[in-house]
Amino acid sequence: MQTSKIEVVRWDLPRLVTSIHDGKLRVPDFQREWVWERNKVIALLDSIYREFPIGSFFFWRAPTIYNKYFRDIGGLHLPPPRLTEEVLFILDGQQRITSLYVVSHARQLIARHEGDPYAEPALLDKLRGYIDICFDLDDDVFRLRRGDEARYIPFCDLMDDDRFDLEDALTGEQRKRLRQCRLRFKNYPFSVIVVEDKTLDDVCDIFKRINQGGKRLSLSDLIIASTWSTDFNLRDRLHTDVNRWLQDTTFGAIEPEIVTESLAIYLRGNITQAAQLDLLVDEVETAWPIVIQAIFAAIGFLFSTVGVKTYSWLPYRAMLPLLAYLFSKLPTEQPSESQRAGLIAWFWRSAIGGRYGQSAVSNVARDRAEVMDALLTNQPLVLPTRTATAADLLKLRIERGSALKDAVYCLLALSGPRDFIDNQIISINADVLSPTTKAGRRVVFSRSILKGVGESDLVLNAILIPASLQTIMAGKQPSEYLADFADANPDLDETLASHLLPMGTDSALWMNDYPAFLRGRAELVAARLRELAGIQMTSPQ
Repeated sequence: MQTSKIEVVRWDLPRLVTSIHDGKLRVPDFQREWVWERNKVIALLDSIYREFPIGSFFFWRAPTIYNKYFRDIGGLHLPPPRLTEEVLFILDGQQRITSLYVVSHARQLIARHEGDPYAEPALLDKLRGYIDICFDLDDDVFRLRRGDEARYIPFCDLMDDDRFDLEDALTGEQRKRLRQCRLRFKNYPFSVIVVEDKTLDDVCDIFKRINQGGKRLSLSDLIIASTWSTDFNLRDRLHTDVNRWLQDTTFGAIEPEIVTESLAIYLRGNITQAAQLDLLVDEVETAWPIVIQAIFAAIGFLFSTVGVKTYSWLPYRAMLPLLAYLFSKLPTEQPSESQRAGLIAWFWRSAIGGRYGQSAVSNVARDRAEVMDALLTNQPLVLPTRTATAADLLKLRIERGSALKDAVYCLLALSGPRDFIDNQIISINADVLSPTTKAGRRVVFSRSILKGVGESDLVLNAILIPASLQTIMAGKQPSEYLADFADANPDLDETLASHLLPMGTDSALWMNDYPAFLRGRAELVAARLRELAGIQMTSPQ
């Protein structure tokens, strides 16, 4: 009789957490990191306490040759498995299992890591926060609050068999609830499905199918799993080959999806989910250096040619894989002048025309053929013709994301903004890019002078300047600070033009006329965007 390769068993919580603690239950290297927050853990505890089903756990009893290919659970530095002992890898349920382990062992884990000189402060803070997950003995629910050993009992203390003192200050009804809670957790039947005699390819496929059906992981997580091998880990390579270099630049780190979509369009011609999930580890390994080099070339083009000084300004994520596709196919390191001109027109037309706002996947496939392949073969381009008007620009707000807003910021950077005091070109560095609060935003008309007159948080009121300049301008009417700047800067009109601001002492800026300033700047910016996109207006706006 053939032995089944699938075993369904019942585990209880003590066995589950002991297996983690002893290093016998591990996370495979292709799994993602532990990411659950405390509110989700509270919901999980509530389901178990009320004896609701929480889904099965899937484990893989792996051959010992894979014992070294594991990811440390939650960064907790658990003891590594010995190369000769049996290990179970978690294929599905990592977030639930890790959360149960941490919330029930929070105090022990804190004590261990406080004595570790290499412990990460962020991990310690997270562990300390788990002590505040308490069982409310009066209301019979779990809450996030500080324990008091009278009504609110930390879950980690409740599950500690050595805490005999917990019942000392409790009423009879509270003792009953505490014992009931402890018994329910210790006796809760966790359904565990164990697969064995499976190859690594089979296991990656199982992992992908489980999580694809439940939609619990991102598409990039599934692709990382399906392209994982003992010699190649896409997640690790993304960090070492890409983001390790980008994270310290103004452009910043990119999402994993950029890389998986770039691989898919290079190898399959499109970025559909099916194309990405169809990627094979051997072809990904072969294509990796070509695609990564193309991504860096694409970022260089975006940064230096069209003003995308930071990844957050990229109007559409789809633009980067499309550019990477072209650079991966170029026979030379740099595009020709005609190819470069075509790319510039494509970028601005796509950014201001909403090209990838809807039907993005199909439009990427179309533009791969009608734009990128056409550029590679010197064929006529098929470019979008929709443009943005001054009325569209007037609606943009600083705090709301939109491709058109990003295009405006790229335009402002591309225009080479100059310092109001000495007319020197401003470096678009972290100081210029850093404002995230309303108080720190760099604007032409300050919030304080627009009270009752208009909203300051409009994109057309934004400028790219360092904090030192904004400090001088804050709280003053434009005519006030411009007069001061004019005394020091004889080329002030050139400076204003570099920010796409109206020039001349008879302009709305000098007259402190905010509505007129917005209308005038909207016309100026719209005209410049159309010029870059190569779009001629045939009728008045």
